[in-house]
Amino acid sequence: MYRFISLPIRRQLYLIAFIVGLPAAGIIIYSGLDQRKNAMLEARTESQKLADNIATEQQSLVASAKQLLSALAQLAYSADADRCSGVMPTASPLRCRPEVG
Repeated sequence: MYRFISLPIRRQLYLIAFIVGLPAAGIIIYSGLDQRKNAMLEARTESQKLADNIATEQQSLVASAKQLLSALAQLAYSADADRCSGVMPTASPLRCRPEVG
């Protein structure tokens, strides 16, 4: 204690300010690291949701394309019905066009 009192007043003030500010700085640093960790977890969750949504949308597009191609194929076969002697559009396409298979 005697040693502290023998220091100049300026150094005493610096030392007191350092002692008072050190816990505040620790709390600020800790909360910043905690917020960073939480933000990274949230970003990971959001990016996983986004990837899942994109995959679902892609699967939906593929299913729609398959359905469209199937409908177009049936239209093409029904247009050739007179040539295939009355084959129904739901009939096997290979009966009407063997070159497809």
